[in-house]
Amino acid sequence: MGSAVDYGTALSAAIRSLPPKTEGEVTPTPPSGTPPIRIERAGSVDRSGKVIRLTNGAAVKIGERNITGETAIIDEANDRVEVSGGASVIGAGDDIQAERISADLRFQRTSLTDARFRLGPSWFDGRVTDDLYVRAGEANGNERGYFIVSGRCTTCGESHPHYHLGADRIEIFPSDRIILRGARINILGSTILKLPALTIPLLENSNPRYLPLIGQSRDEGYFIKSRFATPVGSREVVDILADAMSRLGFGVGAEYTNNSGTSRIYSLFGNSPSLTASQNYNGKLGGGNLSFDGIFLRNNYAFAPETTTTSLRANYAEGGFNLSGYRTGTSTSGFSSVAESVSLRDRRTWGVGNSRRDQRTRGGRGLITDINLTWNRSQSRGVSSAVESERMDLRFLAQQNLGAVDAELLYERSIPISESRNFNNNRDRTPILSFKSDGDRLGWFPTKPGLRFDIQGSLGEWRDPVRQRPISRFFLDSGISGSRRVGALSTSYQTRLQQGIYSDDTAQYVLRSDIRSSYQFGPQSSLNLTYRYLKPVGFTPIQADRTGRADSLSLDASYQIDPRTSLGVQTGYDFYSGFRGVTPWQQVGIRAEYLAPPGLTARLFIDYDTFSSVWNQGRLDAIIQQGDLRLTLGTRYDARRSVWGGVNAIIEGFRAGQITAAALFDYNGYTKQLDSQQWQLIYDLHCAEMVFEFSDSRVGFRSGRQVGLFLRIKALPGGSPFGQGTRGQSLIGLGG
Repeated sequence: MGSAVDYGTALSAAIRSLPPKTEGEVTPTPPSGTPPIRIERAGSVDRSGKVIRLTNGAAVKIGERNITGETAIIDEANDRVEVSGGASVIGAGDDIQAERISADLRFQRTSLTDARFRLGPSWFDGRVTDDLYVRAGEANGNERGYFIVSGRCTTCGESHPHYHLGADRIEIFPSDRIILRGARINILGSTILKLPALTIPLLENSNPRYLPLIGQSRDEGYFIKSRFATPVGSREVVDILADAMSRLGFGVGAEYTNNSGTSRIYSLFGNSPSLTASQNYNGKLGGGNLSFDGIFLRNNYAFAPETTTTSLRANYAEGGFNLSGYRTGTSTSGFSSVAESVSLRDRRTWGVGNSRRDQRTRGGRGLITDINLTWNRSQSRGVSSAVESERMDLRFLAQQNLGAVDAELLYERSIPISESRNFNNNRDRTPILSFKSDGDRLGWFPTKPGLRFDIQGSLGEWRDPVRQRPISRFFLDSGISGSRRVGALSTSYQTRLQQGIYSDDTAQYVLRSDIRSSYQFGPQSSLNLTYRYLKPVGFTPIQADRTGRADSLSLDASYQIDPRTSLGVQTGYDFYSGFRGVTPWQQVGIRAEYLAPPGLTARLFIDYDTFSSVWNQGRLDAIIQQGDLRLTLGTRYDARRSVWGGVNAIIEGFRAGQITAAALFDYNGYTKQLDSQQWQLIYDLHCAEMVFEFSDSRVGFRSGRQVGLFLRIKALPGGSPFGQGTRGQSLIGLGG
């Protein structure tokens, strides 16, 4: 069903363009943006001043909507319309029946009396998967949603619903939640539970679950976990967390979320009490934006047992100004550590006015400055040792477009504040002056499509990491790049020459070359060659200028046999390795694909180790589907050890009567055991379903066994993410 705003817009067009015409006549086309209106049927049409009355059976079509009723009254002076006597709206997704429909177009409000209507998934932006059926003694709608008095709602489309949720007041917000005040849960005609308030969040994902969960795990024992959404105020909601665990005790917490962030606190009472608190905020402050994240963990059994951890991060940004900081700390019985930092950054453009003309004509000529000042401190203390470090980092960058060239000045330095061990200032640049340009701007080469020349040079002071002293460096970097296509053959290349001269009487130049060529001999068939050459000559004392050697050719070929089948091979030849007496041929990979969805999809990959002259490993992934039944298979074969390293399988969509089953298996061929398995049985109750889950994970994070049983309404979000553990971790691997 369309929103109340859409309905009001359509009726507004009717009010402003409806003259006293007779049945079947069409009014002149209304202004652009409003739908045309046509009187389809009326026993009589009367006009009295600004009031138009249709009686004895009225039918009006506005755009795609057909509105009918015994009588219709349109008040042009007050922008109001009222349809009564078995009123209904059909079309454009609307399905409304009511004794009376009244719309106030001036304030975009609609009210219904003794109404029945349906809200489809599109009205909720896909947050529900089926229709929501609503009955209301009174209902008022606006751009926020529906506000209902003495109503009930259900997702069951039967004439006698299996369940419904009744309430004294119901508030439906399509992008947020449904709130029922004075709620009554009715199943099979009997009220089984009354609540002062009930909230149904309309989340786009399945976590967190607003469903009681009963089960057993290794670290928690047998448990019951519940989350209840409790409204506070007109629209705000607090989630109440209540858990009972046989091994850990009772857990109680609360979580509050609004447009600015989320606050959460959770405490565990028992043999090993713990406390978790977190806060994140993101909102406007003055003319900028403030964000804040904080977390406090004390003896958290899942993440850091017997440890106290704190983390605080804040950031304020306004235009080019940014102020940020963080503090993290960890404390145990014998060790503690703290790391903290405050950073100030200011980026500005000078010499360019605020007018559009200045931005357009001088936008590239302004002086840009970027200043970054950061204070860092770290401290750690053990039983018999303590380490502390404190420093100030300064970075200044200035950039100026001089027309033919771009100039850049960089000053970067780390300054120790306290006596620090292992202080490293190898990144110091005090300062560096750089210039960069290209052939077009310098006018050295005529403009030629597909060819580009660029050059940059710099002179400055760096830091010798070995001798821990300043060293001057002159560096020149120039390159030519281009691309060309002739028929099915395309080629691109890039060649660079880099020369460095240093004040300690050393020098180095580096030759770089990358050439890529591709020949397309079919829609999905191609031969690709890549040649890479890299050679440094000389010596450099600066770590950033050091590079390795390369002289290699790589090949990747793909051939499509038919629309479903394709083959591919990839390998390489290292000329430099051959010169050193090492096997020059690189690993050979062979791949094959067979795509015949939805019945079968398979991918095979095997590789040959040329250094050891043995087949290394192979992998086969396949999806087999027959109707609703789907098998996803992943295997890895270790050819070196002649063993299946890992096999995992997911079976979904198996149906037997009202039961749907799914299963997951992850087999480790090295240990000859199942690393994890998961079973899920769903019993269909028409509009709801009973879900049984069994998970057993022997390795990895939160290993152990867990059993869950819960009831859920199918159309509402909050399902179980099959294939994931309790913390969202994947239960699938490939062994080893």
